[in-house]
Amino acid sequence: MRAKNAALLDRLFRLGVLYKVVDGAAQFVGGALYWRSRPGLLSRWARILTRDELSEDPHDYFATHLRTWAAHLGRHGHVLLTAYLLIHGLIQIFLGVALLRDRLWAYPWAAVILTAFAAYLLYGLTLSFSPAALALCLIDAGIIALLIWEYRRRTLPVSRAHAVKSAATVSGRH
Repeated sequence: MRAKNAALLDRLFRLGVLYKVVDGAAQFVGGALYWRSRPGLLSRWARILTRDELSEDPHDYFATHLRTWAAHLGRHGHVLLTAYLLIHGLIQIFLGVALLRDRLWAYPWAAVILTAFAAYLLYGLTLSFSPAALALCLIDAGIIALLIWEYRRRTLPVSRAHAVKSAATVSGRH
């Protein structure tokens, strides 16, 4: 691959990782704030945010689904959503910072964890379609592809050099 294309992909990768760090920080802060709130807060917000839209169109797809989702969240959902936001946010921050610092051990971990969260998001899409969730899933797929490309780019030259050195040592040449 040309150096120009590689530099562009590297910038896209770093931008994607930076996006995940910022997203993780926002999730962590949101989870902490949500943890401190009362369980019915999300349902009240959903009613307030959708009131005008539903007065115009009582069958609005997004508004009715948002209200239904928020109403079903309840106490158990409050704890589950809080834990998800806090844990997911911390993982994204931790792995994102490690990737930005070029820690090779973080690449496989980030790929596995990001793939698991993307699979969970895809599962959620099968239960209830959301254009926003689909967009996030596509962004994650792009970041996963860039993550694999970047990891291979960083490890293959080392592997080839090591293989040449090992072959030279086995054959008696130094």
